[in-house]
Amino acid sequence: MQDLVLPAFQRGYIWSKEQVKELMGSLVKGYPVGNLLFWRTDNPPTLKNLQRGVEESGVVDVIIDGEQILTSLFILVTGEIPPYYTEQDIGADPRDLYYNLETGNFRYYQESMKGNPLWWQVVDCFSQRAEVAKSLEIAKQQAKHTDEVSLLAEQYHDNLYRLRYVLEADLPVLVIHATFDEVIDIFQRFMPEPDREFMAADLTGLGESETLEFKRTLQWDPWRGEVNQELHFQTLKTIVAFLNTRGGTLIIGVEDNGSVCGLEQDLKTTGNSQDGFQKTLMNLVSDRIGARFAPFIKTRFETIEGKVVCIVDASRAQEPAYMRGPRVKEFYIRLGNTSRKLDIEDAVNYIQASWKRGQGNDGR
Repeated sequence: MQDLVLPAFQRGYIWSKEQVKELMGSLVKGYPVGNLLFWRTDNPPTLKNLQRGVEESGVVDVIIDGEQILTSLFILVTGEIPPYYTEQDIGADPRDLYYNLETGNFRYYQESMKGNPLWWQVVDCFSQRAEVAKSLEIAKQQAKHTDEVSLLAEQYHDNLYRLRYVLEADLPVLVIHATFDEVIDIFQRFMPEPDREFMAADLTGLGESETLEFKRTLQWDPWRGEVNQELHFQTLKTIVAFLNTRGGTLIIGVEDNGSVCGLEQDLKTTGNSQDGFQKTLMNLVSDRIGARFAPFIKTRFETIEGKVVCIVDASRAQEPAYMRGPRVKEFYIRLGNTSRKLDIEDAVNYIQASWKRGQGNDGR
C-alpha cells in the first residue's frame, strides 16, 4: 500500500460501515469481492496527500478501481489510515468492527459485548495480541466440561485463522499502461454507475481534455447582462461531441482555466431552481439533439468553494448525434480539448468508421 497512490479525481472513501462488514464477511467465506485496477505511470495526475514530489516518486501505481476495498482492508489490518488519506477523510471509520471467535460473525461494538472474551476487535485479530494461546484460555473459560476444551479451542483457532487468511485472498489485479485520457475513458466504462462520477472539485484542477470541458454559463450572458440563447449552442455542441466520440464530462459554472464562477446568475434565469435549470438543459437536448439521446446524458449539481456548478456526464451514443443549429444540423466530435465541427464528407467517413453495423456504443 505504501507504493500505491490515489488520484485526486477519485471520489474518496465513501463506503458505509455496513459495506465494510459485508466485505469482511465475504472474504472470510472465500466469496469474490471485486477487482483491483492500477494505472502504472511515471506521469500521474494530481494525487491525494502525496508527501513527496512526483519526480521523487518515479513510476507509481495509481489506484483506479478497488480503492474502497483496499482502504477498508488497510484500516482493519493495520489500524491506521492509508497514506493517501487523513483521519478527516474517513467518514465512517470501521475500526470498531468486532469478530466472534465462536460463530465467525462480525458486528460493530455494542455495550452488551463488553467483557465477552469471544468478541475480538478485528484490528486486534491481525496483531501480535491475537496469540493462539488465547484460544485455549478462552476455551477453558467457556467450556462447561473438561472434554469440551480442546474442541472449543480448535473452533476458536480455526475461526481466527479463517479471518487472518483474508490477507492471502487472491483478488484479481489488472495493471494498465495508458495515457491520462485513456484512463479517464476506462474509468467511465469500467466503474459501476454509482461509483464512476468524478467529484467536480477534483476535476477542475485537471484542465480541459478530450473527455473534460468547462463552460462558464448555460444562457446568462455576463457581458450583455441578460439571457443570450445563442450561448445554448456552446453547451450543446460539447455534449454532441462527447456523444459522438468517447463520452465525457462538461462542468457548467467553471471558467476555461478551471476557476469556479458558479451558476448564480444562470440559476436566477430558472427561478433559482436547480430543477428548473436541469429541465431547461434537458429540454434543449431534446429539442436540439433528440430525446432519444437523453438516456446517455446525466446531470447533477455540486458545490465548490461555496458556488454551485452543474456536472453533465455524457456517454458515447449508439448512433451518430447531430445538433440542430440556427440554420442546419451540425456534426461535432472531440479533437483534443476542443469540439470540432466536421463537414459533410468528413462526417460521413467518421460515421462509417465509428458506427459499423452491429457495433455497440463502446465501439466494439
